Amino acid sequence: MIETYSFTIPSLQDDLPLDCRIYHPEHLQSSIDGRGGAIIAHPYAPLGGSQNDHVVLALTQCLLEAGHIVVTFNFRGAGGSAGNSSWTGHGETQDYISVFGLLVYYLHHLNSSSSKDERAALSPVLSIRQPGFSEEVPFEASEPISRPMNILLGGYSFGSLILVRLPSIATMINTFETAERGTAGAEIFLRARALARQTQRLLQESQPPATPSSRKHTPSHRHSRSSPITIGGEETDPSKRRRSKSSRRRSMSSVRDMPQRIRSQIRRNSGSSHHQRDDAQDHQSPGTRQIAPRVKVRYLLVSPVLFPLSTVLLPPGLALSRAKATDANVGVLSLKSPTFVAFGDSDHFTSAKKLRQWSERLAAGSAGRWKWIQVDGAGHFWREDGAAARLEAELVKWMQTDLS
Repeated sequence: MIETYSFTIPSLQDDLPLDCRIYHPEHLQSSIDGRGGAIIAHPYAPLGGSQNDHVVLALTQCLLEAGHIVVTFNFRGAGGSAGNSSWTGHGETQDYISVFGLLVYYLHHLNSSSSKDERAALSPVLSIRQPGFSEEVPFEASEPISRPMNILLGGYSFGSLILVRLPSIATMINTFETAERGTAGAEIFLRARALARQTQRLLQESQPPATPSSRKHTPSHRHSRSSPITIGGEETDPSKRRRSKSSRRRSMSSVRDMPQRIRSQIRRNSGSSHHQRDDAQDHQSPGTRQIAPRVKVRYLLVSPVLFPLSTVLLPPGLALSRAKATDANVGVLSLKSPTFVAFGDSDHFTSAKKLRQWSERLAAGSAGRWKWIQVDGAGHFWREDGAAARLEAELVKWMQTDLS
């Protein structure tokens, strides 16, 4: 399993560079059409946790086989990410929200970059004949994409502790929609767009010649690479970049206005054809080009950490009671979205009894949206014989359930 992209994004908290990876499934186009993506967060960094954790990688592989585009990352202080682990978890929560924005806008731009007719045949020869095609803006959809994307937000061990601290999806989306140009939020938006364009180019280059005979005899493309594409630096012009330490101001300009307000600033005075295309986009009506992403979310918690260990790691720890569904800043514990919890009966960090009681309490008020499984013989690290396989099988079964 090799990631497609390896890159960094700035954390919304303090602009610290975070190591990120994007993994593409074997049949990428199906995932784009289905708008499916996932994030898996890793265990506690001071104890050796990173995106290379074997459980994180196993879950990633499982999600890839299910057709998801998967993003993993290193929290601050883990792996190659800058900074140090925080004492409160606030920085890590902002790290997760940063990666969430990256995935949302990556999927959004991937889908917006392929109109329905273009997806049927990605050949430029055929695409140029489609209504709405523009030589100046070859990667923009002729109509806004209104179908929601399906995103799974996951966390293992400490990662689940951070996952439960995330605010609602609407709150997280608003963080990026109100991002001021030059800030970390705007940079994440631009990085997502650049990666989506790169992916579209890879897809176009991999297509067979657009002839009836070639389409008849050529099997469907399987998107794969022998090594990841590493992307460094930032998308924002350094002269326009605004670091969080020097500015905390926010504006009411939305992400759908970014093509007009950000790109015109970042690409100004550039004569390249690539930048000219960006300038052409600046003059399009935002109402016909960009709409705010719509997200249907599922949550995955593997080996969640409860009191008292949660308080040791991050005070005040993981809430044991149900949050109020009316709280706009509550995500997982609002019980409004499908959630799957998996833990072993031999978890030495949190007793299985506490995990069962916690899961049963939340399931009772979730209208069937909160599901949980206890795997007999499994410990916190899922190294016991057959434990990881059982976890993956239960996850696949849950994902195949109609949760709409």
